[in-house]
Amino acid sequence: MIYSLILGREQSVLAMIKRTNSKLEWVKPEISPEFQRSWENIPEGLNARSQNIFQTIQETGLPTFKETSSPEQEAIWLLEVAAEIEHALLVEYLYSAYSIKSDTSNFRQKVTNIAVQEMGHLITVQNLLLAIGGNVYFERQDRSPQSSIDPFTFKLEPFSKSALAKYVIAEMPLLSALSNEEKAEIEQIQKEHQLDIKTQINRVGALYLKIYWLFQSSDDPEGPWTLLKDLIPIEQQGKHITSLDSLSLNIDFQTDDSEWLASVAGLQIDVVRNRTDALNAIFRISDQGEGFEGSIDSHFERFREMYRQYDSALPTIRDVPSNPFVSETPDLDPDRERNRISHPIASILVDLADVRYQKMLLHFVQFFSYSKSGPQSSLRQDLIKWALSEMTKGIRVLSRAVQDLPRISSTDMVSPTTAALAFTTPREVFPSSNDEQWELLTQLLDRSQELDSKLASLPGVEPGLIALLTTVVLSEDDDKRLTIATETTGLKDPLVV
Repeated sequence: MIYSLILGREQSVLAMIKRTNSKLEWVKPEISPEFQRSWENIPEGLNARSQNIFQTIQETGLPTFKETSSPEQEAIWLLEVAAEIEHALLVEYLYSAYSIKSDTSNFRQKVTNIAVQEMGHLITVQNLLLAIGGNVYFERQDRSPQSSIDPFTFKLEPFSKSALAKYVIAEMPLLSALSNEEKAEIEQIQKEHQLDIKTQINRVGALYLKIYWLFQSSDDPEGPWTLLKDLIPIEQQGKHITSLDSLSLNIDFQTDDSEWLASVAGLQIDVVRNRTDALNAIFRISDQGEGFEGSIDSHFERFREMYRQYDSALPTIRDVPSNPFVSETPDLDPDRERNRISHPIASILVDLADVRYQKMLLHFVQFFSYSKSGPQSSLRQDLIKWALSEMTKGIRVLSRAVQDLPRISSTDMVSPTTAALAFTTPREVFPSSNDEQWELLTQLLDRSQELDSKLASLPGVEPGLIALLTTVVLSEDDDKRLTIATETTGLKDPLVV
């Protein structure tokens, strides 16, 4: 069959609506008294990770889409939820890092490194989706929030001790995995910043546990996690993906870090060549992020270390808004109004950065629709180069330019005083049709040029800024993209099994 990656816009949108309107339920297993007693006695050979998995499932249950027709479909929907969370964390951490002006402990680079790892998680999820016949998926948590599973409400906010406290709580393993001293530290963080950890249960970890279960070949424990059948709700037992044994796994359409490392240091991406690769990839994502043991290299440990160092590091933070947005019209909500960007130059730069961000995401989607060895393999290489250029040159350069500008035109210094990028997602789901994707790219390139012309016509714009942005907005790469967009109709490597 031909995969849905190359279906038209209408079918792609309908698929998302169907998943979004389906209720994500949390189902707990019925643990027998005998099994409960066996865990209380800590059976020989069961490690701390297994104990924490047991307690997680007991407390939260496992996420389930009951409307799905097969384990493959449920895995696709759950992987889409995982992609939304990883994408959100990537942007939230990046925004926080961009707000750091200076510090003595290299916080900016440390938070950026964690954001890069979230990007690796997001890309690995795409490989998992492709391996079982799903679409690549780059939506974000705030598009279709799942309050029962999201680590926290999506919020772009400046770096602060309070933000670090939230990240520590969101990324921490179960309290039972921590020592008494660590528990006391977490409770102090919770008390100081009024964070509710009583209801903060490791539900992202439980999400990956359920995905892991679906990728197992049977109910017998397999791979790095010990998932016993007794821990799984009865109606979910025996449900596993079988297609991994028969599909091509679309390996030629998947990606690895060798295609990215030249531009993104520290990025790790797992290729799914078989079931073992899939299980290891799922384990690594969870263990590095919202894992069950709080490993030394986990995000929890790194955020906690930054929290401990915060007061002595004396970071200088730019006075940027939270969840910024561009509008010429004042907002009646005072909380939103204080985050509105209306300065004419800053507004154009923020809009321009949104276009670059959307182009980057579009290029990611396009990149996965061309195979490494197919007739358009060179175009695949161009697409990833352009995507990374949007990130490392376009968005980064615009962020620095925007943060040197005021948020509003008024001479009154109203806090927040400084503008910042908004990272606005597209209004519509990216089209799945190859031709429609190139058509959308043409529209985004045209919008970039319109904004550049609008900026050049404003009075008081420094020539240096115009020169800088001309190299960002108008380049030989853009010319090449426009040419390809008008000539590429029908050039695609369809995913066929």
